[in-house]
Amino acid sequence: MGKAIGDRYGTEGFEDNRPPFQRVLNESWPAPEVARALKDVEVWRQIEVDVRVVLDQAGPVTLRGTAVRWTRLHVCVLLLDPRLLVPYVWLNPSDVRRTEPARGSRPGS
Repeated sequence: MGKAIGDRYGTEGFEDNRPPFQRVLNESWPAPEVARALKDVEVWRQIEVDVRVVLDQAGPVTLRGTAVRWTRLHVCVLLLDPRLLVPYVWLNPSDVRRTEPARGSRPGS
């Protein structure tokens, strides 16, 4: 299994019966040379998150995703939402929050 998003999650079937594509208005990419050099962290270090995404037609929405890469100023989040052209988005850390664990759940269970 590859370590990059594209190695683990293909786009086959992503276009089938999907709603119209919407642009993410609050994307925030690191510099191109930084973005190209970053790789997904190990699966055990990835973080489940809720993110605030501003879609060009739907407006602000909260989506559940997984933070897979980050710098101090940017977070790359895997989002499996059919309105997105690709299954990930770079955001400012202020738009990303760790997912609260379910009540009564224990870490590792």
